[in-house]
Amino acid sequence: MKIKKINDLSKYEGEFTITNGSFDIYGTCISLPLPDNRIPEIGLQVSRIYAFFLTDNPDVKKLNRESDHKYILKKNSLFGMSYFVQGYVLDSEKYLIKVFGFTISLEYLYGTEYCNKKFDFINGDWISFTADRFDVEI
Repeated sequence: MKIKKINDLSKYEGEFTITNGSFDIYGTCISLPLPDNRIPEIGLQVSRIYAFFLTDNPDVKKLNRESDHKYILKKNSLFGMSYFVQGYVLDSEKYLIKVFGFTISLEYLYGTEYCNKKFDFINGDWISFTADRFDVEI
């Protein structure tokens, strides 16, 4: 996964189009500048994508069948867009979901000390959820 396009860049955050070579998603990095005061550039590798939710209790559902494993761009009044995601659980212990060749982490939702939600899914389960944005780690 790498930066395909820089959509917006400020001193403290950036918005990027991220590609896996076949598909693109829109992501935000809120930890700029990078180590050693590096500036993000096209082609720079993205190490992780996190699903970000505005609510503490988003609806994460198990699907009864194999999905088309896709995300669908939807309108949202706060960020201008949100993502309806369907994918399969790649690693239930690390809260990783595979979608269109992207690995998306649900760690913000399940993997923090402030979270009391239980991740009731196993590897291979197909799930769906709506993320308000994708945060990227570069």
